[in-house]
Amino acid sequence: MNLRRSWFALISILLAGPLLWAAIRQVQRGEEALSLLHACVNAHRHVGYSGDVGWERKGECRTVGVRHDSESGRTRYAWKKKGKWPPFTLSRPGSRMGDPAGWCLDEEALLRSYRVQLEGATRHLDRSAQLLIVEPRLAGRPRLEVVVDRATKLPLKVTTFKPDGEIYRVASFSSLEIGPQEVKESRWGSSKNFFGDEVPLEGASAAAGYGIRVPAYLPEGFELRECRVNSRWMGKVWMTFTDGVTAFDLNQSVVPTPAQLETFFQRKMSWERAARMVRMSVDRRLRRALKEGAEGGVAVVRHKRKRMHRTYDLRVDDLEISLTARADFDAEECLRVLRSLRPQ
Repeated sequence: MNLRRSWFALISILLAGPLLWAAIRQVQRGEEALSLLHACVNAHRHVGYSGDVGWERKGECRTVGVRHDSESGRTRYAWKKKGKWPPFTLSRPGSRMGDPAGWCLDEEALLRSYRVQLEGATRHLDRSAQLLIVEPRLAGRPRLEVVVDRATKLPLKVTTFKPDGEIYRVASFSSLEIGPQEVKESRWGSSKNFFGDEVPLEGASAAAGYGIRVPAYLPEGFELRECRVNSRWMGKVWMTFTDGVTAFDLNQSVVPTPAQLETFFQRKMSWERAARMVRMSVDRRLRRALKEGAEGGVAVVRHKRKRMHRTYDLRVDDLEISLTARADFDAEECLRVLRSLRPQ
């Protein structure tokens, strides 16, 4: 009897060994994946780079020259297509520029809403790399494949998939040089000059000079990333919400009177051009009001869908509100946010 028990114990140990080792290895790979994710998300803080970045979608490719200074955090972008826009500088890599280094908008939010696993070895631009898979914990969110440079931990290529499996976009380096870079400050394209000053959400109405609307509902995992008020554009408010990977912007401004528009435009251009801009603005608003009146006088949400974003425009009392969301998560969530808007 004792011999039989000993044999059973020995067999149990032999069978449990591989299972235990597999469980330990799975935990180790999970820790490796999280460690690599952290290094990848923060690589731009330690690695300077220059080259060409861009995104591909359904055969279309757009290329932008990039130079990133890891010491200051400043990143300069220059469109390759002539006549697009002049070069501009941001305070960090831009997620909208096809720069793989800007793919993660908030690391803590990402970890709450997504799972990460290490897939294995790969290559990009003839550089040894590792592949990270970022899977959503919730339905209706994107899935990502992130190619991470083995030497620098810089993300080299990020492929984003919509919830239905269709490719949303591929952001990648088409050329890359690693090394210290110098990027000077620039007024053009800076967040402060374009979007205004960052303010706490509770102080946005006071900074804007009117009562703003805020969402009572946010999709699970989403949180406010930043709120800015541009006093140079009659108190326009910009709010960005993110789950760490995807995002939407909620912008609003008070409907100005013709006199306010004229005063605003005359600060920036000649009297003749200012008058023309006022007439164009008033005509556009009149046509919109007539259209809404023809549709029964109810509030109308106008939906515009472009290649990579969807936009909803809404008029509420004396406010014009716009919600612009990336097209890589559930559209119904955008409408739920709009329906929940309440005075602050």
